[in-house]
Amino acid sequence: MWKQALSRHPRALLSALLLAALLGTAAPAAAGDKPPPAAPRPPPASADDKREEAKRLFDRALALTKSYRHFEACALMERSYEMDASLNTKFWLARCKTTVGHLASASRIYKEILAALAEENRAPGVSDDTRSANERRVALVEEDLSKIVADVPTLRLQIPPALGDLKGLTLQRNGASVPRSEWTEAWSLDPGTYTITTSAPGYASASVVREVENGQQLTVSLPPLVATDVAPAPAQPGAVQRALGWTSGGLGVASLAAGGGLLIAAKLEYDGSLTGCDAVGCNAASREEQRGAALKADVATGLLLGGAAVAGAGLVLLLTAPPARGATSPTGPDAPRIQATFTPSGVGLQARW
Repeated sequence: MWKQALSRHPRALLSALLLAALLGTAAPAAAGDKPPPAAPRPPPASADDKREEAKRLFDRALALTKSYRHFEACALMERSYEMDASLNTKFWLARCKTTVGHLASASRIYKEILAALAEENRAPGVSDDTRSANERRVALVEEDLSKIVADVPTLRLQIPPALGDLKGLTLQRNGASVPRSEWTEAWSLDPGTYTITTSAPGYASASVVREVENGQQLTVSLPPLVATDVAPAPAQPGAVQRALGWTSGGLGVASLAAGGGLLIAAKLEYDGSLTGCDAVGCNAASREEQRGAALKADVATGLLLGGAAVAGAGLVLLLTAPPARGATSPTGPDAPRIQATFTPSGVGLQARW
């Protein structure tokens, strides 16, 4: 029967089946059923599991060293030591760091091993066998350390006093803050590029970049910082008046010089025109020259009068301007003095040497 219905109305029947499937999947949610619980998280690894994983990583690291894949071996040894802080793993990690040329890291790890062994030997109740074994380990670590200690690169900062006294001064090495107690120490560093940055409030930061290689002992001088909020210098009293006085005086002197030169030219031109004159009179050319000389003389007179006035005004401005801050001058009853006085009848200058 359903075959006949499907042959007659295939599309309608398929739509009904699809709707029924959707309603069937939505029914549990409509009935208030809760979603299935999430899968439980695996329990944290036990101490035994961590030790087992640490051993696996350590064995894998030793295998990589035999294939000369030392950088990968060092990374695995570091992970192994994080899971199980074994002195044996730490010793081989130091040797791995030595192989890849990270002598500063290797030296630091060797020194940490020596400190741990010394502390264990000082602990109460340590057996003679343990103490004897630790002494053999110490000899082995000291032998390895002696082979690299001379080649560990160091970098020391040279801080100018003016820079070191800045309030709020901070120092960073490759973006990491360096405590002030370490600024004057010689840093033991692995080979690489190091950026030393100094900064302080109100100053632009400054950086120094240095490449460090094994066997080097570098000294880096830090540059001074440049202030970014320099306050403008306080205005000196009478500065504008003195500037106007010098400007006016300069213009007045220039005008006097121009007027004097023009007056001399007018006199020479007038004297030259007299060659065309006799007892009866002057010819047309001489009269034209005399008119030009007269015009020049008028202009020269104006320049001389104006220049004298402008220069005099400049002198008065300079004499009456208040002294600048910090300016020193001889004092006492016999000190030279120039003083301008203003009266209803005019201006007077009084000078004494």
